[in-house]
Amino acid sequence: MPRLTPEQEEFRRSVAKLVETEIAPVADDIDARGELPPALFRRLGTLGYFGLRYPERYGGSEADMVTFCLLAEELGRGSMSLAAAAMMQALMGTHFVFKYGSEEQRQRYLVPALRGERIGAFALTEPGAGSDLGNMQTRARRDGDHWVLRGAKTWVTSAPIADFVTVGAKTSDERGLRHIALFLVDPKTMPGVVQGKRIAKMSVRASDTGEIALEDVRVPASHLLGGESGGVEKIGAILSEIRGRARPPVTREAAMAKLTASETAVRVADEAARIFASYSLATEYPVQRYLRDSRFLLFGGGTSEILRMIISRDL
Repeated sequence: MPRLTPEQEEFRRSVAKLVETEIAPVADDIDARGELPPALFRRLGTLGYFGLRYPERYGGSEADMVTFCLLAEELGRGSMSLAAAAMMQALMGTHFVFKYGSEEQRQRYLVPALRGERIGAFALTEPGAGSDLGNMQTRARRDGDHWVLRGAKTWVTSAPIADFVTVGAKTSDERGLRHIALFLVDPKTMPGVVQGKRIAKMSVRASDTGEIALEDVRVPASHLLGGESGGVEKIGAILSEIRGRARPPVTREAAMAKLTASETAVRVADEAARIFASYSLATEYPVQRYLRDSRFLLFGGGTSEILRMIISRDL
């Protein structure tokens, strides 16, 4: 871990205090009920945590990536469910409207989201495609000054409670990644967005996850974020920023770090459960939650198998 600046260390201490006083004491209850207290989620926005990476003019603080990682680390220590929802809000759920949206869209969606008043989501995964984006079936068809979206998405973090969703869709039937585009979809103003089932999970139980059906949703052309193609590159750009801001791309090293960290977390949680023996099965001890929540790290942000492919191709 890099040596922290005094400002970064002070930030870490402030988040740690919040975790110890307001998050950790209710983490088991949050997990048992399977839902996040809205007031606690909004509290993170009030404290400016959702806007760490964003410019001050939108309510952010333009913090560096190390500071952002400190936030993720501390929140995960307290409640992985809260950390998962918060990271979606602060990253993929809001990044694309900031980067490619109009100023009006930023004011309408981004600014209140950074305050925790609106919830953003990112919908890419599909029931029949998984990590194979080239096989994406969701289609966007141009119709005058609108795009018509049809398809289905699954494993969408915050889907059941989202106020706006960045949706990946193909603008051509041509196979491959070239024609994937990103659209800003507002379920409240665009008919045809149908909420599917809420996915009940053994891990990060309080982070809402669900399915979305797009039944000929008419999306204004102005809600096309960054052009009719290049969606994969846009997604890759934010991942590269997360992996190494102001430095050369470190795709291989980032994949190695994520692979090692997630697999180690699962192994350590399993060893802890073995030490607790039968008590690890009792819900009164948090070790069973650690064991379940650690599994989330194997899939979020890239499965271990995909990461190994990235590493091997780069060697």
